Amino acid sequence: MHFCGRCRDNIQKLSFVEFFFIFLVFFLCIKDKKIYTLMQISMKITSLFSYIPYKKYLAGFLVLTILVSQTIHVDFFEEAGASPENYRDIVSIVVDKSTYGAERTRILRYASDIAGYLGGVRTSILVVDPGTPVATIAAKQEKLYYEGDGEGDVSSLVGTVFIGNIPLPKVVKNGTTFSSLYPYVDFVDKVFVFNDKTSQYIYNTESKTESVEIWHGVINPAAGRSWEGSNDISKIGQFLDKTHQFYTKSGKFAPSTLPPKVFYYDGESESKSSDARAAFQYELTMKNSENLAYNRFTKYLLSDISSALRVFDAKNADEDIASIYASLGLPQ
Repeated sequence: MHFCGRCRDNIQKLSFVEFFFIFLVFFLCIKDKKIYTLMQISMKITSLFSYIPYKKYLAGFLVLTILVSQTIHVDFFEEAGASPENYRDIVSIVVDKSTYGAERTRILRYASDIAGYLGGVRTSILVVDPGTPVATIAAKQEKLYYEGDGEGDVSSLVGTVFIGNIPLPKVVKNGTTFSSLYPYVDFVDKVFVFNDKTSQYIYNTESKTESVEIWHGVINPAAGRSWEGSNDISKIGQFLDKTHQFYTKSGKFAPSTLPPKVFYYDGESESKSSDARAAFQYELTMKNSENLAYNRFTKYLLSDISSALRVFDAKNADEDIASIYASLGLPQ
């Protein structure tokens, strides 16, 4: 390779590090046209700062930034997508303040149990008191559905569990007002929309589908009656203990040490082998057990039993047998 005298003098003045740096830039530009284009852009940018002190260092910084972005593969110009390992579904647990204060340890354990059981799920606990507006709870649920819990990963609400004395929204449909969980679990094309003036949810006649977006469950022993405070909270604690045994396969849910047993029932064969007339005779025996016990064998008892059997046989006569009796001229 032939260099002019001026170029040869400049090359001789370069240190080994500077020479290696220039060679690396030259090599990468040949290998990747994208880098070459970026280098051209950086050179144009540095020419704009020709009158700024330390332009040599500024140019070096820009070139170094481009090299690092290409060698370390940091995608400055591409949008990062969500990968499976940073995606977590969310299950919210909405619990009243009194229940959470008394059963905090069990509720946290329950949250851990369902997260482990469902897999790929994390829990978000929302503690409310009886005075919390239902619109606030619904807004929190909706935010978890659309925005996640703000932990940095891509996430969305997929289910919710209501524990204890939770305020229930009042909804109005066709002039009838009733309590419903709908506003807490319905976020797309809402069936009920909130009315600020009445603090109620009014039926949305423009809604095309009456369906919810997430599954839900309720843990509240006061179904159909008034909340009984500490008594109901104690029952919730007992229930959470049972659910923990289920999730951990312990206690009543521990694997049995007894060998498995199978109950076999062939209903079709049993029905074919059973004798309907014998069953009816047994029924007559039970009805007349007192007469039999006291030896009341009279002509009236015989007449009643004979009459009952004739009626039964007439209703359940076998056509083949009846035709045989008729062909022989015998009474049935």
